[in-house]
Amino acid sequence: MKKNFIYAVFFAAVCFKPSLVSSADFGGVLSKATSGAAGQSAADVQPATAVQLAAAQSAAGSTALGNPSTQDSGVETDEVMIPGYANPYRWNRELKGEAVNFKEIWGYVIPDYIDEYNKNAMLTDIGLFAAEIDIFGNLSKVPQRSAVADFKGRVHLTAVCDSRSLSHFVLSSGKLRTQVANDLALAAREFDGVQIDFELVPPEDAENYLLFLKYLKKKLGKKTLTVCVHARVKTLDRDAESYSEIGKVADRIMIMAYDEHWSTSAPGAIASMDWCRSVAEYALSLWPAEKYIMGLPFYGRTWPEENWRKAWYFEGINRIMHENNVDVVIRENDVPYFSFKKEISVTGWYEDAHSVVERSRMYKDMGFQSLAFWRMGQEDAAVWQWIKSFD
Repeated sequence: MKKNFIYAVFFAAVCFKPSLVSSADFGGVLSKATSGAAGQSAADVQPATAVQLAAAQSAAGSTALGNPSTQDSGVETDEVMIPGYANPYRWNRELKGEAVNFKEIWGYVIPDYIDEYNKNAMLTDIGLFAAEIDIFGNLSKVPQRSAVADFKGRVHLTAVCDSRSLSHFVLSSGKLRTQVANDLALAAREFDGVQIDFELVPPEDAENYLLFLKYLKKKLGKKTLTVCVHARVKTLDRDAESYSEIGKVADRIMIMAYDEHWSTSAPGAIASMDWCRSVAEYALSLWPAEKYIMGLPFYGRTWPEENWRKAWYFEGINRIMHENNVDVVIRENDVPYFSFKKEISVTGWYEDAHSVVERSRMYKDMGFQSLAFWRMGQEDAAVWQWIKSFD
């Protein structure tokens, strides 16, 4: 697979100036989504919501992506500018062919960012994010279904636990396992199902996790139990997220087929096509496609070539001051500080309509009928011209 990357000049004043973009499978630029601290993720900072981008896209006169029913002759040039920032579609690659249809299209919605949710998206299911487990093992911050009252499809209560120690604390106690499951079943009365997103379950708690899921499924009755799992390409010796075992309990498995590369890894695609294909092939070796919901990312990441956030000893501080021609030192309450401008190469990988649609087509060709997108509001709005539901 070809690489798509951005070399940028990154100043201490946090300007982001794209200077070179390669031709590649994931075409585009992160525009001002990355004009925060070095290495800040595009998943964390957005230049505009999907709704705002759709309006800007209309103002620009074209998606520069073609149309599934009426194809244009070519890709739009860089000349169209949107007031306030460069046209975010100007690097997009034209899509061809027909729109891709799925039985289920899930989208994750965070009530605090409800204004970013594009209500024109053809979703069949919403994962409302998210109830949490507090340090005492109690369910907290339960979102209300009324946050998406206008949505006519199915809404699932998502419950998260992002702490290894807290996961062990809850799952290793039969009393707490039962308490959390009972609380979730009670909170789920107004929902169509529950999705469990416990991403840091220790391997030694694998059996306890399955006991928790079995009891929760019993309490939910006919409501859907979905369990999120990390992407795997092979069976691990010790794994609390065993697809084969979880599939015996859960109605559905949502594979988070993203974060192939992450904030502290080497730069790379969030979800490369070859890697996603390997993840899907492994999943299909264990359960039929109908069991799975394939997760896709809408976000991107940037990686600076250098990270200046570190502790320095006195000699090191003086060396970098000399190397960067620092000639002014300011004292504030007797403590000295300085500043200087530094050029840094920044590499960015991200998702646009082309990459999302082509990955979706691959999953469809492999037999999958259900997708889930993390998260609503982060997407290239042109995606919804090409991905449809037929539920």
